[in-house]
Amino acid sequence: MNQRLLQRRQLEMDLRQAMAMGEMALQYQPRYRTNGMHIIGAEALVRWQHPQKGLLGPAHFIDLAV
Repeated sequence: MNQRLLQRRQLEMDLRQAMAMGEMALQYQPRYRTNGMHIIGAEALVRWQHPQKGLLGPAHFIDLAV
């Protein structure tokens, strides 16, 4: 197998473990009106606190979760 495939497979296994170990967290980011002064809502962003790789955003793992 090539290196990229092995890395993807490892990340898939890590993701399963992360779900079981509670390593996933939501962070909330406020959404503002165009004038920038009033909060109109919030956006929930999932983050993974990976034990070796640190804090990972969804770009690193969301395609594995589908």
